[in-house]
Amino acid sequence: MMKVFRVLLASLIVMLSMELRAESAEASVTPTEPDNGVVDIDKLSGPEQAVWNTTQTLLSIIEDERTSFTENPEKFYTRVAEALQPVVGFKRIAAMVMGPYYKKANKEQRKKFSQSFERSLVETYSGGLIEYEGYTIDILPGEPVPDGDRTAVVDIVITTSSGSQVPLKYSMYKTKAGQWKVQNVTVAGINVGLLYRQQFARKVVEANGDLGLVVNQWSSKLDVEVEDGQIKTPGE
Repeated sequence: MMKVFRVLLASLIVMLSMELRAESAEASVTPTEPDNGVVDIDKLSGPEQAVWNTTQTLLSIIEDERTSFTENPEKFYTRVAEALQPVVGFKRIAAMVMGPYYKKANKEQRKKFSQSFERSLVETYSGGLIEYEGYTIDILPGEPVPDGDRTAVVDIVITTSSGSQVPLKYSMYKTKAGQWKVQNVTVAGINVGLLYRQQFARKVVEANGDLGLVVNQWSSKLDVEVEDGQIKTPGE
């Protein structure tokens, strides 16, 4: 069993820890045709273009670093983080993960959690990207984003070499500077941001309300297991 979270990061998603069987082959984002149910890459724009471009960049990094990862993993982590920074709203995501505790945290705790969340996420899961081969990534057609709208959803389908398909929905937002960034992802109907938010709240309870302790000890590995296709958290 292998972790879908890492596959998702390869396709520009920064959030999950379900399990999925995969086989070896060459990873790619396949060219698409207008009449095959996926988006014509020549017509991409806005949020879809942001997802496509970053996916291409990540796949290129994976191939570049595959043979040298063992000797220099830090280089790979740095390149992945740099590729994700322009299109993933890490600060926004971290604030949503903290939920009601965001307002209770002081400025330093908020800043530290945002940094820890990003760093831990990249280090915990990006190493697994090297293991993943044999999948294709398709962007599905969606409704055009009306002028003035600052949110959008990009639908993705990841197909493994064994034929298994994993649907993803990227929730995107538009910054004041006009950039589209990811703020959440739903995988096969599972809201990953919500899983993290629930985990953070659970950690606060376990720490008897000590936010500083939770922030200092944070790990982006989700405390979940997959049993008969269902997500289970500690205590269930």
